[in-house]
Amino acid sequence: MVKLDDNPRAKEVIEVPIDFVDEEVREDRPSVTSDLEENPVGDDATKQENAPGEQQPTTEAAEETEEQPVAEEAAEKEAKEAEEERVKELEDRLLRLMAEFDNFRRRTREQQAQIAVDSKAELVKKLLPVIDDFGHMMEHADADADAVAEGARLIYKKLVDILTSEGLEPLASVGDPFDPEVHEAVAVQPVDDPEKDHKVLAVTKQGYRFKGRVIRPAQVVVGQLSSEE
Repeated sequence: MVKLDDNPRAKEVIEVPIDFVDEEVREDRPSVTSDLEENPVGDDATKQENAPGEQQPTTEAAEETEEQPVAEEAAEKEAKEAEEERVKELEDRLLRLMAEFDNFRRRTREQQAQIAVDSKAELVKKLLPVIDDFGHMMEHADADADAVAEGARLIYKKLVDILTSEGLEPLASVGDPFDPEVHEAVAVQPVDDPEKDHKVLAVTKQGYRFKGRVIRPAQVVVGQLSSEE
């Protein structure tokens, strides 16, 4: 076995300066420190690589957050304008309906007034012959009294017939039961006959009903059964 102490060559190799070896090693292999400086590895590098990716979604979210109130405000404004337009349309329609109703009411009043005038004119037209008959009777007033009386009776009958055809009817006759709805008692007369109790004994002024409506109640004398003492 050869010992290093006995081998001068081995001793010479071992005694090579350390600094010289380091320089040669440094020249033959790349510097670890340089690699680390050029290509940083670790959390800082990861953060730098991920930083751009993290900022992009944050910016998009911010833009969406800013756009959302604007969109809501625009939608609210559009809805408000649509509602105002609807209200205006309804107001215009209401005004038109009110104007049409006023015109309808005015036309109805005019038509009713015209109908009333036409009805009166028709009645007057039917009464014209009665006026003619009265005129002829007055022209012959100095003639025979019986003829004048007969003429008056005929005129009266004609007048009653005309009014009856128009819907006029008398309300009271002797012997009718007393009816406070159509009769007005102007006097009460005691009677002994039970059949005449609360019956019309006389008509002092005739009442009339026109087309089912009482236009004047009849003034009558009513019988009342006298009490026995």
